[in-house]
Amino acid sequence: MKRMRIENLERISVLSLAGLFLLLMLLALTERSPFTLANDDLENARSIMEGVGVQGLSAIFAIVISLTLMAVQFASQQYTHRIMDLHIKSLTFWAVITVYLSSLLYNVFMLGRLEAPVESKYIEVSMLLSALCFLMLIPFFSITMVRLRPETVIDNMLTKVDTAYLNSIKELTTDGETRIAGERDKLLPIIEIIEKSIGNGDRGTVRFGLGEIYDRYMAHLTKDNEAYVSPYFLGHILGIGREAIIEADDDTVVQVLEIFGEVGTHTIAQNMNLTTRLALEYLDVIGFKGLKEYDVATQQMINSLHSMLRELMKLEGENRRELRNQIFTLYHDTSDELYTLKKYRMVKYFTNSFTSLAETMVEQKQGEMIDRTGGLLESIGIFAVNLDIRDVLYQVVHLLHEIGLACARDKIVWNAPKGSVNLAERIIDHLLKVEGETLKYKSKSKEFDVIINQIEFARKDIEKYLEKGTDFSELWA
Repeated sequence: MKRMRIENLERISVLSLAGLFLLLMLLALTERSPFTLANDDLENARSIMEGVGVQGLSAIFAIVISLTLMAVQFASQQYTHRIMDLHIKSLTFWAVITVYLSSLLYNVFMLGRLEAPVESKYIEVSMLLSALCFLMLIPFFSITMVRLRPETVIDNMLTKVDTAYLNSIKELTTDGETRIAGERDKLLPIIEIIEKSIGNGDRGTVRFGLGEIYDRYMAHLTKDNEAYVSPYFLGHILGIGREAIIEADDDTVVQVLEIFGEVGTHTIAQNMNLTTRLALEYLDVIGFKGLKEYDVATQQMINSLHSMLRELMKLEGENRRELRNQIFTLYHDTSDELYTLKKYRMVKYFTNSFTSLAETMVEQKQGEMIDRTGGLLESIGIFAVNLDIRDVLYQVVHLLHEIGLACARDKIVWNAPKGSVNLAERIIDHLLKVEGETLKYKSKSKEFDVIINQIEFARKDIEKYLEKGTDFSELWA
């Protein structure tokens, strides 16, 4: 869209100026001009043609071309050499060259034929050509500066990543190719710009480029082409994420993780399991590389997993079970790694983030997910006991308590492959396992006595509601 606006502006400005001055020159040559620009003095005519029309335009033309090419070369070195190709093909570039060379040749030719008596109409044409040369510099510099922006280059290059090109990727993957040769990969120049922008600290360009790639990917992704379109786009985005980690660009790492989450959420709804699995795999790769250094990236990975799991809750099927297994495996691996890295604040965030998610599970009676969440919280709680992270332990007990009460209230039963499971009773089992681990450390601190009392209270409270079946609609308030 931006590319079309620039091309239209370029076309309109160049053609308007050229058309206006051609009309004025035609009127001057036919002596129908409503105004007079020059007289018939020979010395005056020679001064105009030689001083302005030849010497002045020659100097200005050389300076303009030199400065422009220097700017283009600098932009090419900063981002990609293909900027030079785009500039050379631009309409304003060739319009300036044509106008200046035409003016110079006209003035040189007329100087050789200049003699008394002078016809003023030829001097007027020379003056109009000189004026056109100066005015043409306005759109030339304006549009050139816009063209040199990496955002414009990215937008221009992305237009080449169309349906026909993506179909050619299918042919390469069919032949067993896993990578596309550099000269044939039309997305690669854009990736180069983004990666160089990461190194230069140009986050605006990085954010724009990733957003444009994501939009182009979503516009072309279908169930029929996901087998070759998704690995192509997501593989490049993965490379950007790795570069961002190397350059310590946490903002880009977060954006990459967000994109994987959005792709996974979208493809779950569209039943594109191959793409979803790929998004989860890459989310794992980038997310775990960022666990040690970037808390914001950890939060985004967790949020992306939550978003995908919420979408899975709306759907059923054996394929969905595989995706649930993959997501909960990532949950367990994340909690284990956070404990290993002693990122206890993130463990607390991770645990607390399940509050609204668990509420949704209960509302939708997602038995399997409730059971898996209970098992995950048990694992987190046992780690918290062993490492004496009491804030997390309190969170786990509180959340298991709320989930257990909700399951008892709604009498939620999970029809597992091996038989029906009363989820309120299963939550009690999780609480008892956490309590059993806590009892081992009871002698270390009196605070463990408080935790044990809370676990006992939670267990008895769930059992009480399990027996009475009491309704308590304000549970999650």
